[in-house]
Amino acid sequence: MEGNAVVIDTGARGVSLFIKCFYKDNRIFH
Repeated sequence: MEGNAVVIDTGARGVSLFIKCFYKDNRIFH
């Protein structure tokens, strides 16, 4: 159970990092 929470936390962090980079690229292109 504890390992599962770590995996979810890491996944959420990866997703938010990806979204941040995606929006940064969008601002440059537009």
